[in-house]
Amino acid sequence: MLVLSLLFFVLAAICNALMDTLQFHWYKFRWNNKVNPKFWNPELSWRNKYMNNTPLDGLKYKGLLGWVANFLDAWHLFKMIMIICFALSIVCFPYAFQFCIFNDNFLNGALWMLILAIAWNVPFNLFFNKIFVTKDV
Repeated sequence: MLVLSLLFFVLAAICNALMDTLQFHWYKFRWNNKVNPKFWNPELSWRNKYMNNTPLDGLKYKGLLGWVANFLDAWHLFKMIMIICFALSIVCFPYAFQFCIFNDNFLNGALWMLILAIAWNVPFNLFFNKIFVTKDV
């Protein structure tokens, strides 16, 4: 279960790296000329949740169907996947309530915080700085 928990945590970091790459480095996103920019480019895709892609025309999905907007652009889709991965990571983490930095297991909790910090930052930076971008730009 621990490996599964860490895997979900790493997947959340990769989703976040993709979101940040799309948001801040679309111009050097490795596949920007191979994907539909109306779905992948945040400068355009945020309009997908509106009727006729125009905020003045109102939302396409309202009320109980509002969650459908998460599937209308890449940034929100991967944000939803990131949150699901976080939740699954917590559910699968076998030591969730044993290693708390606020009880007598402070060192164990601090060690897990360090492990999780590394498990987040290494894949995030690898994907954000290397895998999701091209140096050709």
